Amino acid sequence: FGKPCERIERIQQNSPNLSELTQFGEANDLITQMIQANPKDRPTSAQVLNHILFWSNEKCLNFISDVSDRIEFEQQDLTLYTSLEEFKEKEGVLNHCKGVWSSIVDKPLVEDMIKHRKKYNFSSLSHLIRMIRNKKMHYRELPLEMQKKMGSIPDGFLQYFRSRFPLLLSTLYKFSK
Repeated sequence: FGKPCERIERIQQNSPNLSELTQFGEANDLITQMIQANPKDRPTSAQVLNHILFWSNEKCLNFISDVSDRIEFEQQDLTLYTSLEEFKEKEGVLNHCKGVWSSIVDKPLVEDMIKHRKKYNFSSLSHLIRMIRNKKMHYRELPLEMQKKMGSIPDGFLQYFRSRFPLLLSTLYKFSK
């Protein structure tokens, strides 16, 4: 993060260097909020404690499912879906996989997805979170190979997706505000 005097100057100019935290989406989001130059723009201690960084894995998975369900059920009005897709571009949540999320999940999982729901758009964030929701709900139907690779729900399952999409939760969290 630089030498102490550089850090202080960056904070005063509101231009911190958090490049070391980019792979830690939730931490990056919270620290960015906490080091705002204007104290009024910083979260309260209660807001910090309620930040997604401190949520349990179960709560994180339920949050992904809830966002997915809301978008799915409001699909007649494409406003929410379109807004999420535009927000995805702004946040760069899929930049590390060139915008094609299926390229960084295991092949047996992709094959299982296609077998059960042929209409996944592999560049859509909405479809990614729908797939996560669906696979959580139908975990026991996954190939044993994938169940072993992912581990148990919620811990192993969430870590599987967190390791592949480090900005996913923070992007959904910011979008839902």
